[in-house]
Amino acid sequence: MLTTIGMILLGKLIFYWFVSLIERGAKYFSNKVDKQTMVKILDKISKNKTFIDDVSKNVNVKNGIDRGMADKIVNMPAVQSAINSTITKKENKKDIETELKSIFLKAWNDTSIMNPIVSKVKNDIKR
Repeated sequence: MLTTIGMILLGKLIFYWFVSLIERGAKYFSNKVDKQTMVKILDKISKNKTFIDDVSKNVNVKNGIDRGMADKIVNMPAVQSAINSTITKKENKKDIETELKSIFLKAWNDTSIMNPIVSKVKNDIKR
């Protein structure tokens, strides 16, 4: 029972986190890739419930998103599909993948993004 509740809470946290990446994660974007491309990819994956569930199941609660987890996320079918359906022939897929990994790592450790998300999940619990 506690495991199920924990997964639900982590799922909510991950969902809100991906939504926040679209809204506030732009500060992490480098000049190597088109920002609109990154926003489109993040938008596609944040709307994919199966993807959110898969990430929630794979994230280690103690470590959060580290380099290994960021790599796993980028290699998930939903992310690869979002990348392939969004990038143009002029864009380098490897650069997009590297950028996503970097964004995931930086944003996970950014308290200006995480603190409001944790508060939102706490408010959801109170309801």
